[in-house]
Amino acid sequence: MSNLPQQEAMWHALSRGYTRARGALEGALKSANLPGLDVFDALNVLIESEAQLTAKSLESTLLMPQYGVSRLLDRMEKDGFVARVANPGDQRSKLLKVTQSGAETHIRMKRVRDASLVEFFGPRARPGQLMRMTRLLGLLDDTAEAADYTARSSIIFLISAIALAGFNPLGHVLAQFMIV
Repeated sequence: MSNLPQQEAMWHALSRGYTRARGALEGALKSANLPGLDVFDALNVLIESEAQLTAKSLESTLLMPQYGVSRLLDRMEKDGFVARVANPGDQRSKLLKVTQSGAETHIRMKRVRDASLVEFFGPRARPGQLMRMTRLLGLLDDTAEAADYTARSSIIFLISAIALAGFNPLGHVLAQFMIV
């Protein structure tokens, strides 16, 4: 017996939930005259990292191709959020340094993002639902167990988006998906 109807329902719930939640967050940042989530995610990784990172190291963390990371960093450098500095261990690459402006922007973005998450998800999710969904969706992500902050944040964001997509049978679909 095919599980296609369940898998299709899961795909629609994931897609719609992510689109709605991301749209709410992007809208809140735009209303506050702040850059988009791509800039926030990059700043967040760079600030939370214990080591200085290269553009190459951002590719897997941000789940973006090389050209996407390169364009993002070009914009961020032009806007004064990051600087590329010589890498003493490898003259072929540059290390990324968050500027004072980048750090200040990150703080403002984090406040807006956090308030938007509460506003968007708060009325839609009961205590414990998001963590249960996080565990279930973690099955879909190879990085779910990694210590990487961005991966965890993305998973939680995605799960929250699914919970709030407006699909009442979502828990049933997730439970069936987990069993399959």
